[in-house]
Amino acid sequence: MTKKKWQMLTALLLMTVLVVGCGGGKDGLAPEEIVKASYDEMAKMNSYSFDADIQMTMDLGQYGKMDMTMNSKADAINDPLALKMDSKVAITAQGQNQTVDMLQYVLGTDTGMVLYQQIAGQWSQMKIDDPTLVESMKMDPSENMKVYTENMEKVELLGEEKINDRDCHKINVTLSQEAFDKALGNLGSMNSSGVDMDAIKDTLVNMGGLTMTLWIDKENNQMLQESMDLSSVMKEVMASSLKATGASDDDIANLGDCTMTMTVTYSGYNNVNEITVPDEAKTSPDISGLM
Repeated sequence: MTKKKWQMLTALLLMTVLVVGCGGGKDGLAPEEIVKASYDEMAKMNSYSFDADIQMTMDLGQYGKMDMTMNSKADAINDPLALKMDSKVAITAQGQNQTVDMLQYVLGTDTGMVLYQQIAGQWSQMKIDDPTLVESMKMDPSENMKVYTENMEKVELLGEEKINDRDCHKINVTLSQEAFDKALGNLGSMNSSGVDMDAIKDTLVNMGGLTMTLWIDKENNQMLQESMDLSSVMKEVMASSLKATGASDDDIANLGDCTMTMTVTYSGYNNVNEITVPDEAKTSPDISGLM
């Protein structure tokens, strides 16, 4: 895989984590009330840590098949926006195995955000300018959470499970297309990377929304883990990315199966005090025009 394709793929994966992951209960509450209480707790926090595990399989037609796993550890601060994510990516493609260490930082700016990436020891940066995104970042966290709590189509209590020795409610939540229409609308500048947001939204409509499984602490309402299947959405992202690199309509039509699952485990609520971007990242080449 070329360096440019690495940069595009990893940036898209990071944006997926940001869109989906950054958006409990006492016994006797209805499942809907448990989920809303959990989102209320998330709205109160200004920092947290998380582990993200992504599994992907892609059939890119004439470009071959690729299996990928991405295991990440991250710290995040909501205001001002800052994120550090350290990842190990393993890829099997065309009979070859490749493992890459990746370090990413995201900082909010007055006009959007900056993504700094170190891949295979080399730094680069990408600027994302979007007034809508800036307004979203400045919005009260509780208002952001309403996007999700007001657009839950179905909530189902599956039972109880332990996460890190903590007793949790296990709940399936299906979010309507409207929730992701608003969430993805706040990342409109991603169109500059060739991602067709309208196509992704249409995919969500056809899916009837997106179902996530949540594990919510029974004692303090904190969300400890969420898992989701993003296969249909990721196939649309890959089609848009191929189109942006000049692939023909036939190549895109011949895309095979694409599967993607993501599990995010949260910890360290309000325990992240500072995230500092290295100087070598700040002076790295700007690849914004390549995306």
